[in-house]
Amino acid sequence: MAQVFLDQLSDNTGRPSKNLRVVLGALFIKHIENLSDERTIQPIQENIYMQYFVGLPGFTTQPVFDPSLFVCIRRRLGKEGGQMLNDIMIGHANKHGAMTAI
Repeated sequence: MAQVFLDQLSDNTGRPSKNLRVVLGALFIKHIENLSDERTIQPIQENIYMQYFVGLPGFTTQPVFDPSLFVCIRRRLGKEGGQMLNDIMIGHANKHGAMTAI
């Protein structure tokens, strides 16, 4: 799953990226809970279990990142990469019973 995301990153330009585990964990929470970009950050900020899930070293009351990062991720991955990442995440969630079909 991480390879889909990593293929679109460059080590040579821009500011350092966020921890991949935090980003993918937040995306996973976003899809499992069916949340908007903005509403995804708040429960992570308030819930120690979600912070542990995304790989933070300890509890913090600060947002893990700005919700606009989700937009940057979608733009960077493109339609095909975004669909591939969604398919992988939903497949894993279904496999482990984290989501049910509607």
